Amino acid sequence: MKKMLALLLALCMVFALCACGNSAQPAPTQAPSEDPAPETDAPEDIAWPEEAIEFVIPANPGGDTDLTSRGLAASLTETLGQTVSVLNMAGGSGTVAINELLGREADGYSALYWHVDLLLGSLLDRFDKPWDEMFDICAVTGGGSSTAIFVNSNSPWNTIEELFDYVKEHPGEVSIATETGASTHMLIVDMEEKGGLEFNICSIGGGADRATALLGGDVDVNVSVYGSCAPYVESGDMRCLAVLADEPVEGLDVPTLKEATGIDTVWTHFYIVAFPKGTDPAIVSKMAEAIEKDAYTDNYVSVLSNYFFTPDVKTGQEAQDYVYEMQDYFQQLVDQYNARYN
Repeated sequence: MKKMLALLLALCMVFALCACGNSAQPAPTQAPSEDPAPETDAPEDIAWPEEAIEFVIPANPGGDTDLTSRGLAASLTETLGQTVSVLNMAGGSGTVAINELLGREADGYSALYWHVDLLLGSLLDRFDKPWDEMFDICAVTGGGSSTAIFVNSNSPWNTIEELFDYVKEHPGEVSIATETGASTHMLIVDMEEKGGLEFNICSIGGGADRATALLGGDVDVNVSVYGSCAPYVESGDMRCLAVLADEPVEGLDVPTLKEATGIDTVWTHFYIVAFPKGTDPAIVSKMAEAIEKDAYTDNYVSVLSNYFFTPDVKTGQEAQDYVYEMQDYFQQLVDQYNARYN
């Protein structure tokens, strides 16, 4: 019996040593399969657009917002393979168009095409919510500093100095066209404050309406982007007296307001494409990719050049940051405007 117990104890010790030895060895490597597992497929492109897309613009036909939006829409139609159309919805300084958009389903088939007045309207609390609670910026497409001061060719003023001298001598007599609460209105207020001027400010409407009013002699002066009045300057029906820019605009033989009068009222104009909040981010990104391509095509570049603008596309976070930066810049004009009217 003792011999049997000794034998069993010896066998247990052998098994224990074998187990310890095996645990110290690396795990056996599995032989590679002759047919490796296929790689995971990349996500497929979203199935958008599958129907027509509509740009809703807060402007009447014929102005810079209308014509630039149509130029971009034509290029995007080819790129996206679906019609991109434009719906003009002027009124309420943008509120009519915005309310229409926000009343639709955020399905990626309706977008806002507008300009810096989206920021100004928000800063003026014109909308029910701030712009960044209503929209996601898809892209900033381009723009420039070619907002200018125009008079009818029948007017007695040939230079901006002559006009301003007359306004100082006859306060409140010279009528100037604007749209209440729009960027042009704030620029006029800024010029008045800095230059000691007093115009008779008339709310006429968008760029096309203001040009018509000046042509018809309903107002004496108009402030608008150059392209809106360029055909009438070329025909001799209007004169451009100054441009509201930091430096001379290439191709535009007009002095800046600052160099002619010392008044540093400057305006930077740019266009925005935005989708209502709730739109699939993948759709916003896909439209942004298309705009990055199409904003530099001959079609859109040609339309922008009519206004002495150039494409300068920003998308994603860069676009969002740029809009916030410009909003800070415009805040001073809004504060000045509010101080006068509120």
